[in-house]
Amino acid sequence: MRFGIPVAIAGALLCALSATAADAREYVLGAGQVAVGSVIHMTARPGDTVAALARRFDLGFTEVMAANPELDPEGPITGADVVLPAFHILPDAPRIGIVVNLAAQRLFYFNGDRVITFPVGVALAGHETPLGVTQIVDKRRDPVWRPTPTIRTDQPWLAEIVPPGPRNPLGAAALYLGWPAYLIHGTNMPEGIGRSGSYGCLSLYPEDIASLFRIVSVGTQVRTVRQDVAVAWAKGALIAQIYPNEEQGRALIPASTVSRTITAQLRSKVSSEARHRKVAPDLKALETARWERSGLPVRLTP
Repeated sequence: MRFGIPVAIAGALLCALSATAADAREYVLGAGQVAVGSVIHMTARPGDTVAALARRFDLGFTEVMAANPELDPEGPITGADVVLPAFHILPDAPRIGIVVNLAAQRLFYFNGDRVITFPVGVALAGHETPLGVTQIVDKRRDPVWRPTPTIRTDQPWLAEIVPPGPRNPLGAAALYLGWPAYLIHGTNMPEGIGRSGSYGCLSLYPEDIASLFRIVSVGTQVRTVRQDVAVAWAKGALIAQIYPNEEQGRALIPASTVSRTITAQLRSKVSSEARHRKVAPDLKALETARWERSGLPVRLTP
């Protein structure tokens, strides 16, 4: 069963909130805390669209669509009941500097006992961001964009150098990584955040890159992982999140059948955590989550 649709849970782990991006993306971590945020239930306002709601609550487009596949992905959704997946299991990685879970399309910046999280636009299949550890080697406002040879081969009409301005896909700021040609940057197309569309760079909403640019420094470690299944013990329950894959993300516009394949990582992670906690997971709920891949937290124990 999905959390928050609605499901009561000890400690009110998930609840309906009227949070906004400004007060929902930074969290103080307690000892051993493995998840942050809440599932948000709300009614769309007049003129709201999926992209507008995603940006307002600092979520990615695919995150919102996967949790609400019945919504019109392009037109107004006024009056619709919307579930916003603003609950995040933290990546299974050292909590140092920036950690990006490419499968979740989400960046986490760890700073002491705090974590700040932002949705990101990620790469197309075949142009994936490298996995591993690097660091920020430079940071620039109003960056110049020099399309790589691969990009110019696919889009020969592009200029060799694109100056700062509304046509520059790097937006107003960029963080340059130790991997040449890979950046974390802003965007001139905010509707692309939370989708697959780049040649390996990671993009953030304009307001998010402004925040991240201000608080991180050259030398900050950056780690990229691809964890399409997150499992954690939180507030007395075993919870799983299974994130939409690229195939599902593409199929959301227009709606179509998706295979929703998943790696053996799922059963392994659930079984390991269940043995550690000496509990029996609800495999039926797990199978439902496996097929839905909604990104919403699913409770696997009573």
